[in-house]
Amino acid sequence: MTIINDFDESYTEDSSESCFKCHDSKTYYQRKGPHIGLYCYKCGWLKWKEQKPDAFIIGFGKYKGKSLGEIKTIDIEYLKWLIKNIDNKKIINKIEKLL
Repeated sequence: MTIINDFDESYTEDSSESCFKCHDSKTYYQRKGPHIGLYCYKCGWLKWKEQKPDAFIIGFGKYKGKSLGEIKTIDIEYLKWLIKNIDNKKIINKIEKLL
């Protein structure tokens, strides 16, 4: 799966995964905001894909729309600052796994 770095909801990419509901082999990924969903062409079923810590895209702050992996290469101190200054445990856990 290609990682894209903006919130372009028109982005789609065919997937090699089969649908978990109807078992059709034609599925695709589509971005919805900072999330990536796996959709089935046949039944329309959706499963949100868990993003690895380095691929997780934040939707706020000075690096809005950037992945944690990108931010790590640009400004690792910002990630350390986030751990101390945000209340979102999910994001904090992803940052800690990345560091």
